[in-house]
Amino acid sequence: MKKTLLCATAAAAFATVGATAHAEDGWYARADAQFSFEGTLDQDGATDVIGTIPGKSTLNETGGAAVGMGYGFENGLRLEGVLGNRGGPLDVSPDVNGAIGGTLSRSGYASVTDLMLNGLYDFNKGGTVRPYIGLGVGGARVDAKASNRVAFVGDDGNALNGFSDKSTGIADIKGKKIRVIPSAPARDFYELLGAAPTPVPFAGVYDALANGQVDGIDMDFEATFYNKYNQLAKTMLVTNHVMAPMAAAFSARVWRDLSEADQKLIRDLVAKQMKLIRNEFVANEEAFRKRLAEAGFEMRPVARETFAEVVKAWDARWEAKAPDLKALRTFTR
Repeated sequence: MKKTLLCATAAAAFATVGATAHAEDGWYARADAQFSFEGTLDQDGATDVIGTIPGKSTLNETGGAAVGMGYGFENGLRLEGVLGNRGGPLDVSPDVNGAIGGTLSRSGYASVTDLMLNGLYDFNKGGTVRPYIGLGVGGARVDAKASNRVAFVGDDGNALNGFSDKSTGIADIKGKKIRVIPSAPARDFYELLGAAPTPVPFAGVYDALANGQVDGIDMDFEATFYNKYNQLAKTMLVTNHVMAPMAAAFSARVWRDLSEADQKLIRDLVAKQMKLIRNEFVANEEAFRKRLAEAGFEMRPVARETFAEVVKAWDARWEAKAPDLKALRTFTR
């Protein structure tokens, strides 16, 4: 998602009230107050992804500060570098692409960090009044975060959509290299999402994420915690989009020789044990989620509606190849 900040004021889009030292010769320091009168953030949300925020957000009257160092020469020329930061709340659009439910709750914040390299020339250097002219080049980084739909569980609210410099939704992984297990079903799911699925063996996942071979990974809470992937990733999108089914296998030759009573006994015991195993997996997932949260790892739940069409497309593709999927899905619910 591309984000562009356009400020309504001229030049650097802020008014500066400075305590700049007019150096005679040598090094000097400066400190400034910054203020943006008005700005517009074009978040450029993907229109083909459900839940993204279309249109623009407004940034009003943001304040900040800047500091700098410079060097003055005898001939009146000064060269300086200035680093500044300013930020404030965003007025976020209430609209979404598609329909995702949740409660309307608009919130956002934008921060602008800029670095300028200036060249200035002082006139009337020995006088009381010393006007100057200058020319500068630089750049600015815009960090923005916003959401307008929230799902509440009790008193706790979790954003269902939005944009951020951290990942906030399915739209953020479009075009990204996502590590998947080397299997066709996993590959197809991420291709349908618009990502670039990248098979990596489990032993190589940490290095692949650390060296930039992949942009993200498909992983559960437990493996993320034990392998310290949370130290490399900025955030986790909690999608609950896949399950790992297990089946109890029995020798057909031995099974045929068992009585109906013994077969029923085995079926009942295995079903009971499988239910216990499944419940234990659910409890473990919640325990590791809490441990990741306590470690300060940001985890964002993703509304199923935002990728429901992808799931339907995957189901249509793979139920044609593996008809037992429908029965398996019904059995595990």
